[in-house]
Amino acid sequence: MSNHHEAQITQLVLSHLPSTATVINIEGPLPRQAIYIGDLTGDEIPEISVVYKVYEELYLMVLVFTDQEWKVAARLKGHGYGLTLMISGPILHNDRKSLLIGWQIGAVRSKLSIYKWEDGNFIDAAPEDLSYSSIEILNIPGISGGNQTSDIALWIHDTGEAYRVEILRFREGKFVPAWDVYPYYFVNVVRYYERKTEEHPNYPLYWYYLADAQYRAGMLPAALQSIHKNLLFQNPYPSRKEIQQLQSKIENIYKHMGGQITEEQIIEERIMEEQIMEPTATSTVNKRGISLFLVAEKTTDGTKWGYINEEGESVIPLQYSEARDFQKNGLAVVAQKRKYGLIQLSGGYLVEPMYTSISPYVEQRAIVSEDEYHFAMLNEEGKKVTEQTYPFISNSAGNRSVYSMETTSSAGSSVIQYGYLDSEGKEVIPAQYEEASDYHQQKAIVKIKDYEYALINEIGERLATYPYYYVGNYSDGLLVFKETASGTFGYMDERGTAIIPPSFTGATGFHQGQAIVNTSEDYKPGYGVIDKQGVYIIPAEYQDIRDLGEDRWAVGRTADSKHPLSLPFYAIADRSGTLLTDFSFSDVSEFIDGLASVNDHEQTYFIDRSGTPAPGYPHIEGSGTLTVKEDDVIQASIDQRLFYVNRAGDVIWEPNKMISLNGTYQVKEEKYKPNQNYLVYYPVIEGMPDVISEQRVNIRMKQLAEVKKIPLNKEKEETFTGDYDVIYYKKDLVVIELNGYHYTIGAAHGLPTKIHALIHLVTGRIFMLRDFFKAGADYVKELSKRIRKIITDDPAYSYVFSESYQGIKPNQPFYVSDNALHLYFAPYEIGPYAAGFPTFTIPFDEIKGLIYKEGEFWKSFQI
Repeated sequence: MSNHHEAQITQLVLSHLPSTATVINIEGPLPRQAIYIGDLTGDEIPEISVVYKVYEELYLMVLVFTDQEWKVAARLKGHGYGLTLMISGPILHNDRKSLLIGWQIGAVRSKLSIYKWEDGNFIDAAPEDLSYSSIEILNIPGISGGNQTSDIALWIHDTGEAYRVEILRFREGKFVPAWDVYPYYFVNVVRYYERKTEEHPNYPLYWYYLADAQYRAGMLPAALQSIHKNLLFQNPYPSRKEIQQLQSKIENIYKHMGGQITEEQIIEERIMEEQIMEPTATSTVNKRGISLFLVAEKTTDGTKWGYINEEGESVIPLQYSEARDFQKNGLAVVAQKRKYGLIQLSGGYLVEPMYTSISPYVEQRAIVSEDEYHFAMLNEEGKKVTEQTYPFISNSAGNRSVYSMETTSSAGSSVIQYGYLDSEGKEVIPAQYEEASDYHQQKAIVKIKDYEYALINEIGERLATYPYYYVGNYSDGLLVFKETASGTFGYMDERGTAIIPPSFTGATGFHQGQAIVNTSEDYKPGYGVIDKQGVYIIPAEYQDIRDLGEDRWAVGRTADSKHPLSLPFYAIADRSGTLLTDFSFSDVSEFIDGLASVNDHEQTYFIDRSGTPAPGYPHIEGSGTLTVKEDDVIQASIDQRLFYVNRAGDVIWEPNKMISLNGTYQVKEEKYKPNQNYLVYYPVIEGMPDVISEQRVNIRMKQLAEVKKIPLNKEKEETFTGDYDVIYYKKDLVVIELNGYHYTIGAAHGLPTKIHALIHLVTGRIFMLRDFFKAGADYVKELSKRIRKIITDDPAYSYVFSESYQGIKPNQPFYVSDNALHLYFAPYEIGPYAAGFPTFTIPFDEIKGLIYKEGEFWKSFQI
């Protein structure tokens, strides 16, 4: 293209861009403007595609020539902060090219978009999680004799100079592995890792990726040799278990093929393996995303979680002690025995339960903890990207995560400092700050020392310094600041010039030119919304205000001025501050696609942006939230129960309300809700041989569950929720755990309660701790001594206030399992609130001399 012609194209593009827009460059050895000319619609007339930036946001614009003039056919929002790719190729159709764009979302990661022309629109056909570090477009003949469409080779960074390589082909509406070209392409990958193992022979990760590449290239004997080399290391990569799984896979191919192996046979074996391992697309995902839904039911072993399909059929059985919804990347966090892992849509583990916590994925990264003080970062392959653990790592924001390090000051005291990791887990900004905030638009606020904050860029360079007590909430070009500890909050620009003078007791960041502020010194109503000039859009007279998104606010005020701390009722307001509804909602969720879930104490339903009930959606009795999961699947979390309905309100799935213990005994769920702030689910036992004993037990269950009359003066000042679980059943003994949560409105947090009822199903006796031991046995002293030893010797109990522990009481709360006694303490009793209920397990074998094995208690569950 001549310079003159290039200038004409640039001028044409600029004439269709917003005045504040700039055309960006494609990153690379020879940066060039992000302008592509080529036929994308199949009419043999080239279109002009351009990527531009407006206020740090990226956009794609496509111009088409029609009716003798250039017109904008598409203007689509992009991703990330830069561009690494802009080409076309026959990826989706053999007779038409698609536009491939690589949006830079990290230092070595780009999100791939593949735009196709369909029904007069440009649509991104790439999966949400399709990304790469390096990419090649291939047209390699496979065993079928050639492909009419091109394949994509993605090199995805793992760690160091190691990359996971995938070759994908678009087939039947989805991207699938192009197995038949593996033997041809992976020869190049083998050469790459052969060089890496020569350069770094003691790095097990390169031996792993060499073995994997040799396996995919069909070099099975060489792959086994590389696996053997990896297994010689003390810590094979990624783990000894995974290496041995690859080894078994290769050996099984040998066995299945009888030692006579051709490329075609290896490919056929891989295709068979893929079909076995991966569920069909229709069973797990549809065009709107994940279609497996989280469910929970009570069992004789506590509440168990699993997943159903849109028909309400069980797909992944109830088996987890905790579980969360599947995320867009097809992964879900689940727990077994208080350890968390990640499962795929097939139900298979990507990460076995091994962590004490796993956060949801944000920007393709999840934060995991091995214990209270050791955090790491995982990629979407379940691999750690951090080279070490840290006392703290935040979720990623702008491809940066805050991390902390503990150091020793010159005075010898311990000091916590903060820095930033990139998405590959590298310390791009060393720990050096007293405080650090999330990045927003490639900038972040950090605290250097008292009365010194700074605004930094992505590499830690200071853009400005501020001599104030507090600076934070950077957004829309403004920062919240507070000059002194006793002062009020105001807003300033990035240069430190006060734009809105300090006058607020609380201030949030701006969003689309508006911010929530508070003017009240106490619990009196004082929330309002201001614009960037400090002018009130919504007056500061409300008890609460929430940003609902989609240009809507929820403004709340109490219905009873005599109880200023009582929970508010909400109305919906638009961006101009106009109230669209009365104050009739006790809770409101954010708007998503024009719908928000509300409840009015009696029913839960959707409203549209006008604040009126959305037609075509159900009204459900009770308080909670509704979430549209699919077109005709609505998740209902009502009165602390999870179920699913369709748009007509018909139940797709709901949990059981009866637990059968052995066909004779049953535990039935009952509900008590005398007012909107008091909700209890309590157990009723049925099937006991003695009716009087059964009645007595059930009366006691209601008492323990706190089923009682609530004075009128307490209804508006306190809330309480109660629930139960059957955590153990054997022979004639059932153990029921009753949990509660008391909350005084306005308090920092509530107070959880827990008690266990150990019930003999034949006699109706509810056992006490003393019933477990021989008459005259000093069980209090012996158990107290053993717990003291656990506190002293086990680092897991380092949080216990040793001076607060004075031994157990004769009626200490407890429960039993098959082989152990478990004793626990209430929050604050011997440890901090965050520790919950400190629980100590003592095996029966350690106290067998004290146990009364001829007694009714022992015989009720032991053979």
